[in-house]
Amino acid sequence: MTMKFQITKRAKWRIFFRQVCISCTICGVAIAVLVAMIPELWWICVIAMLIWMFLFDIGPGIYLYNEYIKHNKYDLLCVDIENETIRYQNIKEEAISVNLSEIKKISIYIPPNNFRNTITLISMEEFSFARFELKDGKTFLITCLMIPKLKDFIIKNFPETFIDFHKGWIFPSIRLVNRFYNK
Repeated sequence: MTMKFQITKRAKWRIFFRQVCISCTICGVAIAVLVAMIPELWWICVIAMLIWMFLFDIGPGIYLYNEYIKHNKYDLLCVDIENETIRYQNIKEEAISVNLSEIKKISIYIPPNNFRNTITLISMEEFSFARFELKDGKTFLITCLMIPKLKDFIIKNFPETFIDFHKGWIFPSIRLVNRFYNK
């Protein structure tokens, strides 16, 4: 059985609306508490919370969303567990087709709350990506927009492969990780 993954419109909107709903709910509760405490300055509380929400939650979330879309927009991943093959096709590069035994390591960059499968409080905790490193030196990235439950999918379908979890990334930016690891 071959499983095919690519970014769909549903996946794009699901993660975007989820991040906005979480942010607006938390911000709404904070505004209600502040207005109850300082009723005469309610408009300052509202403006301050909206600025806070955009700068520290929705803004970085939109940045990650756009970065992930740009990276995997036209990519296709085909995983055949029965034949133990994986095929990654990127529009910019040639297709990579390998046996599962040729995967050297899978590094998953994931926020701590997403790793523990607990509630997420900020939109950036919804994002994660995995770097597949092959024995011949080639690498490719898969984001959570292609495979929504990325960590669970990798653990279930690649049990023989060494999986390296990087759980400390609250802001799992592909560019930031590439700069940090010089790749």
